Amino acid sequence: MDTGAICAVSAHCWMLIEEPHVRVKPGPLNFEVPGKPVGKERPRFSIRRKGKKMFVQTFTPEKTLAYEKKVREACELPEDWRTDTDYTVHIWITFENGVHSDIDNVAKSVLDALNKHVWDDDKQVANLTVQRMYSSREEDDAGVFVSILPHATRTLPVQKPKVKSKLKA
Repeated sequence: MDTGAICAVSAHCWMLIEEPHVRVKPGPLNFEVPGKPVGKERPRFSIRRKGKKMFVQTFTPEKTLAYEKKVREACELPEDWRTDTDYTVHIWITFENGVHSDIDNVAKSVLDALNKHVWDDDKQVANLTVQRMYSSREEDDAGVFVSILPHATRTLPVQKPKVKSKLKA
């Protein structure tokens, strides 16, 4: 995408990318999820009976499922997008002033939502940066901006560091 296209996506988030302390060049996949960011909630459990047997059923809370659907809908893939490589992901989370959630939980919601859409599994994310900010305006400034790039890997000779252990084998 060129800078004009990214400005059209979100003028507010483009300014954040342009800030000198961020130092991120926008990637080929950029999108915004407007509205209050939602962190990944813990799974819920319920005990069910089937005849004389009891079993535990695990399910994802509805609020998390709805937010993950909203993220997938906001992310439009280019036709030439590859799902079989590693990725670098930058996430900017903007909260209303004084209101926030754990940014790691919001990032997990975004990454999980993109499974089987942008990548096969979020374990393909090789580099992740997450930044929390607060809105200086009204509520409709809250949201999440995501930039995804195929990860540039370099093959470097890696040598396992030698560690002196005090333990006897």
